[in-house]
Amino acid sequence: MPETVSRPSSPRARFWRGGLAASLIATLTACLPSLEIPIPAPTGAFAVGVTQQKLAAPAPDDATRVLTLDIWYPARETAGYSRAPYTDNALNDALSRQFRMPRFMFSEVPSFSHRDAPVAPGPHPVVIFNHGYASFSAQNVATFQELASHGHLVVSLAHPGDSLLARTVDGEPIPFDSEHATHRAVQALQKDLTAYAKAFAPKLERQRQAQTPVDYALASAALGADPQFVALRPLIARWLEDTRIAIAALRGDRPDGILREADAQKLTLMGHSLGGLVAMRLACEPVAGLRGIINLDAPWLQDDPEAIARPLVPSLNLLSTHYSLAKQDLASRGTLHGLYRESAAGAHILEVKGAAHYNFTDLNFVPALKISPMLGPVDNTLMARMQNDAIHEFLRRTIGGDGELFAPLLPARPELEQVVFPARAQGV
Repeated sequence: MPETVSRPSSPRARFWRGGLAASLIATLTACLPSLEIPIPAPTGAFAVGVTQQKLAAPAPDDATRVLTLDIWYPARETAGYSRAPYTDNALNDALSRQFRMPRFMFSEVPSFSHRDAPVAPGPHPVVIFNHGYASFSAQNVATFQELASHGHLVVSLAHPGDSLLARTVDGEPIPFDSEHATHRAVQALQKDLTAYAKAFAPKLERQRQAQTPVDYALASAALGADPQFVALRPLIARWLEDTRIAIAALRGDRPDGILREADAQKLTLMGHSLGGLVAMRLACEPVAGLRGIINLDAPWLQDDPEAIARPLVPSLNLLSTHYSLAKQDLASRGTLHGLYRESAAGAHILEVKGAAHYNFTDLNFVPALKISPMLGPVDNTLMARMQNDAIHEFLRRTIGGDGELFAPLLPARPELEQVVFPARAQGV
């Protein structure tokens, strides 16, 4: 295993490791029992079930490749069904091996989700989630439980070799493949992160300053030409295809297991970090039934400087304001205005004052990380409530058709900057 995987990484490395890099994942798991993290109970009318399914995802060079689907859903009843942990033994084994930390540091802490409880009769609207780079499918359980309690079926994808843990068709664990060419290239590029941040920050600022679609396209292509993102292009392509395969499984003639209770005509894509970029890419080429996308703190980047991106479904974007390295502003604040300024579908951008990149994941609930750059000064409980309330209200409007889609999602408050781009005709 390359040294860069096992040693604590600096903030910029952790950003594109999906917010859950080596030292932070270890901290999260070790702190769960000792700090009694305040992940709130779900607020909806349904109890929550959780299960796992595997989905064939054939690749040209590996016909045995499967996707692991972790699924949270509204349960009919939970009596007699055990509460699933936030990180189970298999994931804890992977954490211990990957980061060379003693196994006793990793514990199972019960969530509010009940393993394999019977599903409430559907069909239920679906949210498909992609985690961040080198992270895992259970990185946002607090939000998944909340959505399931309000009647949504949440499918979180694990990508073989790219996720911290996935599984083979026979159920054997597949850890993160640190020797894959993509991951080795990214690790090599992250060695001098102070210099990297100084080169990277001006590209984000160029996006913030772009006033025309052409200028924004050029700025986004400059970001996409960054060596790290060039190295990640094969991974992005894999995740896009994996997501399409998951969508096709929902729309097939014979969906399997819990997926039989899914409403493929009421679909939302959500992702954090690199997973958020996947959602934004698919918003530009939406399938039938896609009602909207939710982006948790990912920037927009593209390969073609002449392409004007056209998101074609409504978008909710929750963005950081408090993220820096070597005195460089690396927050996503202000970087997406150019993408949505002339959107035909419209968008909400919510910038949470004091939020860093990891406040949008379950790391938000680990108070010990307040002393690191990983979490911003925003109140943890308030952050979780604003994120879940915004997501729930966005889904209520896009899925349920309730309320004015482009009215502000949340009441005004000092900690929140809300920008709304109503749907408009292209070129108007």
